[in-house]
Parts: sequence; C-alpha cells; structure tokens
Amino acid sequence: MSSAHRPTWEPAKGKGDIAHLSQAFSKHSLPAQTKLKFRKPGDVQRRSVAELKAELEVGEKKAKIARNPDAVQDSDSEMQAKRLKLDDSAQDIDADEDLGGEATAKGKQRITNEPILEANADDDDDDEQDEDEDEDEDEDEDEDDAEALMQELEKIKRERREEQERREQRDQVQDQMTREEEIARGNPLLNLENALHGDNQGPKMPQAQRWDEDLIFRNQAIETPDLTKRGFVNDLTRTFSIY
Repeated sequence: MSSAHRPTWEPAKGKGDIAHLSQAFSKHSLPAQTKLKFRKPGDVQRRSVAELKAELEVGEKKAKIARNPDAVQDSDSEMQAKRLKLDDSAQDIDADEDLGGEATAKGKQRITNEPILEANADDDDDDEQDEDEDEDEDEDEDEDDAEALMQELEKIKRERREEQERREQRDQVQDQMTREEEIARGNPLLNLENALHGDNQGPKMPQAQRWDEDLIFRNQAIETPDLTKRGFVNDLTRTFSIY
C-alpha cells in the first residue's frame, strides 16, 4: 500500500508538539571549559644566561676534544698557566692595597688590566686558530669526497668499455662462424655427402604462413568419422539426433 497520499512528519504533528515548553536539556548543551589553563611554576624551566653560557662552553670543549685531543690538552695547560698568572697578579694587588697610596692604585689598575687583556687576546687567537683548522678539515673532506667520486665514475666507465669490447668480440666470432658454415654448405666440394644425395641445405628463405597456421582446431573436419558407419547407440537423444 502506498503512503504517498499521507502527510509528512511535520504536518502530521500539527500543534500537538509541546517539547518546546519543557525545561529539560541535554548535558552536552551545558557550558564547559569555563576556566583558562595557566602554566604552573614547574611547567617552564627558566635558566639564567650564565647557565646557558656554561652549557655552550662545555659543548664547544667536547667538540674540540673530539676533533683534536692534543690541541685541547695544550689549551688546557695554557689556561691553567693564565689562571696562575692571574692569581699572582691578584696577590700583588692585595699587597699594594696594604701599602696604600694613589700610585699604588694606579699600579694596581695597570697590573689587573694587563693580564686580562693578554688572556682575551690569547682566547681570540685560539678561537681564530680553531676556526681555521675547522675550515681546513672541511676543505680536505670535500676534496677527498670529490676524488672518491671521480675514481668511482672512472671505474664505472672502464667497466662499461670492457663490457662493450667483450660484446663486440663475441659478435664478431659468432658472425665469422656463421659465415664459414654457410660457405661450407654452399660449396659441394666441401659438402660431398649432401651434394651426392641431392640434399642441398643452402640458406633457406622465409616462407609466408597462413593466418590460421598455428590454430589448435585446424583441419578438424578431416578427422570427423563417417556418420553412415555408426553402430547401435543406446541413447534416445543421440538416436533422435541421428535419425
């Protein structure tokens, strides 16, 4: 029975729907996440500039040790000598402060500035030397890589040339053998047996074949038996087809 004549759901409800008068609502309609999430004191780790600088210095020192351990030992001994020199200068400054006087203050300033300037200059020289060594090592590695690539390319080219030469030699030998065989078969003096029996195996010309030459059901009618010679068949359907 068709329901095409019946009204749809909305007209069928009419004015009997009182759902809009209800105060009930779904829990999914309630407001959620009414508070912002703030970071807690332990969420973000703040480190001072001194800690970051110390961490960078440790990383640089490890890298230098990995590249050149001997140079690092020399630099450590130099830094130790600089520290001893600074300690001696600090002791001299303390002695001058005990004596007092303006001349002593000037001498103290001169003594304190000279070791610091020397240490800074030595550090700059060490940094420049390390940078130069790094650049030289990078250039040497690039040159080694380029040389290895060129050697590999030359090896591949050489192998290809050798393979081409072997292929050409094999083709030449095969062509020569085929040519000699054809000459031997074509000359009756060299092939007396075939010449006496009339079996002249010369170069055979390709023969054109029919389009149905290689069909599996070719010449099926030739092998079909004669229907008049059939004997008794104990089958009503086949007997009916025969008669």
